[in-house]
Amino acid sequence: MIPFNAEDWELMRLADRPLTTGRAEDRREFLSRWIGDLDERKDAELIRLSEAYMEWSWRPRAAGGIFDFGDGAELRRGVDLLREFLRRRIGRGRPATGLLTRWEFLYRGLLYRLGARVDVRRIAEEEVLAAGWERSNYRRE
Repeated sequence: MIPFNAEDWELMRLADRPLTTGRAEDRREFLSRWIGDLDERKDAELIRLSEAYMEWSWRPRAAGGIFDFGDGAELRRGVDLLREFLRRRIGRGRPATGLLTRWEFLYRGLLYRLGARVDVRRIAEEEVLAAGWERSNYRRE
């Protein structure tokens, strides 16, 4: 088991901004904090794949409204992205990255098998409100 330290939990809180706004610059800023210093040229492939994975992973919340987890093509897109990470041996990140990836595919696979249709944003908004996170400076796209 990989324990989350205080910095990991703070990063989870900071992930709320790009999840909420949907803005590419917010995703890039979060990615820089999650991975560390990024060199646009040296890390171009890491950045491209990471941004594509974040967009896929966060789409159910960013889309708003009902998200169809029963769409096999959507699940396949995530599997293909993960396969590309592994094939290219790109694995920079925090120790919690592997755990979060496993959880992502666990719940996505389960919801796929159930053919679930869920309003993820509504649920997330309720949870953020209950947590009391300050979000007054967020601007949605």
